[in-house]
Amino acid sequence: MAQKPEDLGLKLGRQTTESSLDPIPRSMGREGREELDFYGYDLWNAYEVSFLLPSGKPTAYVMQASYDAASPNMVESKSFKLFLNAQNNRVFENADAFERFVKTQLEACIGAPVHLTFLAPDISLAPLKLPGRRLDDLEPTTIAEHYDAGLLESFEADRLFLFHSHLLRSNCPVTNQPDWGAVMIMGKGPRQPKPEALLAYLLSYRNHQGFHETCCEQIFFDLRDALEPERLEVGCFYTRRGGLDINPFRTTESEFTMYPRPVWRQ
Repeated sequence: MAQKPEDLGLKLGRQTTESSLDPIPRSMGREGREELDFYGYDLWNAYEVSFLLPSGKPTAYVMQASYDAASPNMVESKSFKLFLNAQNNRVFENADAFERFVKTQLEACIGAPVHLTFLAPDISLAPLKLPGRRLDDLEPTTIAEHYDAGLLESFEADRLFLFHSHLLRSNCPVTNQPDWGAVMIMGKGPRQPKPEALLAYLLSYRNHQGFHETCCEQIFFDLRDALEPERLEVGCFYTRRGGLDINPFRTTESEFTMYPRPVWRQ
C-alpha cells in the first residue's frame, strides 16, 4: 500500500528544536518508477534567515538551498521554516559556523549533499522573465475539476517548443492549503503539445493534492509519456509561503542550467 502524508508523523509546528526537520520520502510520488531516468534539482529560497553573533547582534540573510532530485528524501516546508526560526536567537561564531550547522542538518534530513548560498541585504535576486510563449491568454480546451493527464493533445512538429504559465495551482497534501506557482516547459521531438490543451492540463492541477516537487515531476512524466520527446525540461516556481519558496526542476538531460532567480510573485 502506498504511503500517505498522514502516515509520516510530521511535526507540523509541534516541535521547533534544531532536529525538527521532517523528511518526506521521494518514493511517495514515484510509485512504479523505482529507477530514475531523469535529472534535476530542488531549489529553495529562504527569505527569513537570521542568527545572533557572539555580541548578541542579529544578522539577516536570504539563503538559497539546492539539492539533487535523486536524493532519497525532500524536506517538508513547515518543518524547514520552523527549523530556521529556531536559530533566530541562537548564537553562532560567524556566518561560516551557521552555514556548516544548517548544511549538516539538511543533509541528514535529505540524505544527500546540499549546496547553500547566503545573500546579504545589499545583494538582490533580479526577477527572471520566463522564456517562451505564455499560455495564460489562451482559452483552454476544457476546464477540468480534477487532475487529468488525458487532457494533453499533441500534433506532429519536429522542432523545439517552449511555453510558460503563471496559472499553476495545487493543494498541499498535508494542510490542503493552496500552493500557487508558475511553470516553464521546454522540449524537442517529433511531437509538441497543443497549447490550449496544455493549458487545460495545467489547470487541472488546481484542486490536486501534491507536494510541489511531486507535481513538477508528474507534469514531467505526463509530458514525456504523451510526447516521447528527445529532450524535455519542466521547471516550477512556487510562490513563497512562510518565508520560503520552492523551485523544483526536472529534465531528460544530464547537463542542464539552473534557474536560481525568482519569478513574478515570488
